[in-house]
Amino acid sequence: GDILARTVDGLRWAGDVAAEHGVRLAVENHIGTLAMSAEETAEFIERVNHPAVGVLLDYYWNAVAGDKSPREVISLLGGSILHCHVKNLVWVNGKHTTVLLEDGIIDWAEVLRELHRSGFQGYLSDEYEKYWKPEFPGPEVGMRANAAYLRRCAEKAKVPMSQEV
Repeated sequence: GDILARTVDGLRWAGDVAAEHGVRLAVENHIGTLAMSAEETAEFIERVNHPAVGVLLDYYWNAVAGDKSPREVISLLGGSILHCHVKNLVWVNGKHTTVLLEDGIIDWAEVLRELHRSGFQGYLSDEYEKYWKPEFPGPEVGMRANAAYLRRCAEKAKVPMSQEV
């Protein structure tokens, strides 16, 4: 109640400041926040109701939250998505753990297809968790592999993708 109201008010104020400077703010859906699932995120953004405030989609947390599908998540958040983190997971003994993109359960071709269908034209950012996963290869190897995998997913989904890395 009170925490939600204060956070909404604070984000509206921050949205006003951002708008004055020609920038937009993105609320990341994330565990431990007021906006983890797609439904919580949509409700939160709707409460804030500010043109300078949108969503940083971290589909990883939608998968952890048990959200149904990329189509349902992205249909719900649609035009409010400003940016997208990319990472993947597997479940081990009932707990989620981050893995390289091509080794996880998230269908990134489907996510890219739905983002494209929604009109999203922002950037994807590889949230490479080497710091928390020391067993990951160095970023020059792992991030390059993730970028190549994303390009293959974009081709499979018939979605245009920039060659920036």
